[in-house]
Amino acid sequence: MANPAPRLADMAANARHLVMHTFRNWPFVPPANQGAGRPQPIAPGNWLPIPTASIVMAVGAEGVVHLWCDVDPATQTIRDRVVVKHVVSGQARYQDPDNWVNNQVGGQPLECHQANLVWAAIPNPAVQQHIQSCLGWGDVVPPHVVPQTYQYKLYHEYCSQSSLNRVMKNQPKKKKAGAKRKGRRQFPEPFLLYMFESLAKACVAMDRVYNRRGLVHQDMHPGNVFFGDPDSNRFVTYPVLKVADFGSARELTHQVRFRGPIVQNDPVCLTYAAPENSWLSPIPMNGPFPWEAQHMVITKKTNIYQVGLIMASAIRLIQPLPENNWRQPSNNYRVLPADQLHHDPGPAVGVSELSRAQLNPGPKKYSDALINLVIQCLRHHSGHRPFAHELLRDIQQNANFQGMDQITAISGPLTAAQKDLCIDMNPDKYEIGRIF
Repeated sequence: MANPAPRLADMAANARHLVMHTFRNWPFVPPANQGAGRPQPIAPGNWLPIPTASIVMAVGAEGVVHLWCDVDPATQTIRDRVVVKHVVSGQARYQDPDNWVNNQVGGQPLECHQANLVWAAIPNPAVQQHIQSCLGWGDVVPPHVVPQTYQYKLYHEYCSQSSLNRVMKNQPKKKKAGAKRKGRRQFPEPFLLYMFESLAKACVAMDRVYNRRGLVHQDMHPGNVFFGDPDSNRFVTYPVLKVADFGSARELTHQVRFRGPIVQNDPVCLTYAAPENSWLSPIPMNGPFPWEAQHMVITKKTNIYQVGLIMASAIRLIQPLPENNWRQPSNNYRVLPADQLHHDPGPAVGVSELSRAQLNPGPKKYSDALINLVIQCLRHHSGHRPFAHELLRDIQQNANFQGMDQITAISGPLTAAQKDLCIDMNPDKYEIGRIF
């Protein structure tokens, strides 16, 4: 019997390159099934892939991502943008009914459905803008078709500032007095608080789905947090945060809560996993593996822990956190065993919670209010973490946005103090109306 078709990460290098090249040269086709979050459906047009230094815009364990622009043939101006994710999940995950709506293999991918459930959970644009909805899906091949590729496509909105990883790298480097090398300019606290508030709103929406049983994302990390154009009504100097990639998201059923096989087969980023959702495994992973912490359950508050780790990365402008990167350390890894973050620490090996000094190292940069809220999110036991609505309330009650939330598209010129609280953003090369 032939071996099952592998997922992208498990393919030979030449096979991966072939998938990427074929996808990049794919003649764009609008989704056969339109999704949510867009006033007008994606229409046929003169869709062109953007030029990039690499073959595609991004590559993950189970797929590749690239951006297409609809370009006016007469003026060469951009009329529309759509991000397409070509999912190569492999035969085992493709044929698993748990990854499809209503267990119908070859129907609607669950990833698209989960994203749009969360997007629609709170019908308020101020909340919906923080979820990257799925605009549609296509190229789904029924399971009985031979030859079967075990691949399909998802369509998503374009985010002009890319991921949190990119936004962190955009911050300029400067050398501080007495420092041996340059460090990046820290994010201003109002931006971090806006990020925090946005993540909390997204978690509130996740808690509302499935008749309020809720949904656990499982794979929130800086690479799955994107930033789009600013909101003209609030925080106009900051990009809008959007939680993305619901490919590992699950309804909080009994099997999910008690960590059944359904979640052991889901891809997660272990350096951003909650204690109750972390495996004892090498990286890269081919699970299932034993759970790192025994006798724990997955809850709505699993999302909150991941929010805490994302905020800790943004505060320190580093990802992943060195304390949590012991699974695959580099040659110059210098975190002592006693300081490493372990979810089942042993004698002299690891801590179960990060200290205040680890979250805000060196000279104090941020307020106690911000650090205290992050510490609450990172409690080892989920019962000690806040629910999403409690976290959102506490952020809004304690946050000092320093007036940045009041800046709108019609506020007028920024003051010198406000300019100091801005962040560096990339110009949008694919803005609608620009020359392609």
